[in-house]
Amino acid sequence: MSDIPITPSSADASTNTNKVLQGLGIPYAALLSIIFGMMFLSFPVGAFVVFNSDIGGDITYEYPVEYVYVVFEGLLSYVPISVGVGDVFIVVWITFVILFGIGMLGQKDNFIKTLSPILGTGKDASSNYLVSMLKWFTILVFLSIVVDVVQNYLFGISITPPDFGNDLIQFFSASTAPILEELVFRVLLIGLPLYALFYHRLSVQELVKSLWHPHSYLDVSSQSRVFVLIALVGVLFGMTHVYVGESWSFGKLTQATLGGFILGWVYYRHGLLAAILLHWATNYFVLSYLYFLAFINGVSVEDELRSNSLLGTFELLFFVAGAVSLAFVAANYFAARSNAHQSVRYDNDTSDNTHGSDTDDTIIQDDITVLKTDVNLDTNTHEDNDTSTRLDTTRV
Repeated sequence: MSDIPITPSSADASTNTNKVLQGLGIPYAALLSIIFGMMFLSFPVGAFVVFNSDIGGDITYEYPVEYVYVVFEGLLSYVPISVGVGDVFIVVWITFVILFGIGMLGQKDNFIKTLSPILGTGKDASSNYLVSMLKWFTILVFLSIVVDVVQNYLFGISITPPDFGNDLIQFFSASTAPILEELVFRVLLIGLPLYALFYHRLSVQELVKSLWHPHSYLDVSSQSRVFVLIALVGVLFGMTHVYVGESWSFGKLTQATLGGFILGWVYYRHGLLAAILLHWATNYFVLSYLYFLAFINGVSVEDELRSNSLLGTFELLFFVAGAVSLAFVAANYFAARSNAHQSVRYDNDTSDNTHGSDTDDTIIQDDITVLKTDVNLDTNTHEDNDTSTRLDTTRV
């Protein structure tokens, strides 16, 4: 049997790519693990802020919530209810605890089992909701900080958050927004149109599955339509943050639109649970530490943003993690393309070497299977003036 040529250059390139992946895999997994721990601790921190701190002044967790938004602030009607801020908050808080627990244990593998091979091979794995969410959270924070710096220093455009008049009400509003906004902007405006375009059959079961995880349950024949839909909804998402209800300053438009793009992609590719948790991370997770530190130090939130070095350390951690995550995604994308190219060349070479024995042919086919297995990567992954203030403005 003739030998199948594998050129030294392609072999060297593959080796170098694997070394890059392994070199990125260790800091990538380590940084995501640290942020995971911080997110886990934010649950008791946020509960303490609402029920034990005095950030609300005269307003406490017993303050009545006169109206609750049916779908989204300013778009549809309100429903009067007679419960307190603390009652609604604890329901939302428990919901996030449950979602976080589900995300840690699924979708296919648990958090630790998904990170372990990344440490060894550096190959990306999207088999766990939390790992996917953490990756895109760090990328979102990284890009949000870049946008804020560019706008502020090159164009003089700053980002000013909405004034709720009370820190407790602001924290409460930011905590409830992820669920409400994801149901509108992702499920209704992305999930339903995708189902209408690519459904297998009309049934309630298929509809629910498709809305939960569009990429897994829809046979998408045109990725371009998906990208256009995500882009349009992302722009709408950004505009509502500037023009609807208690709005941000105009400088938030670019940052919120970018957040809408990423949240839309995460919803389509990784499902509703990952999208809600990503939105939760930008809102509740970040603000829980901000308000907690302000209460502990006995200063206002504004003073805490200007003076606390710990928040600056958090931002630096997220920024570095985002840069590493971007490099990790890019390296896996190019590795997947390289391996796919080598696999195609290998298949072409084997078609010219059909004179060997049956045993030799079996060996060749086994080798091809191994090479193709290596290609099992997710190629679709190509998918405010001071430092700590910019961390506060990253929320969407």
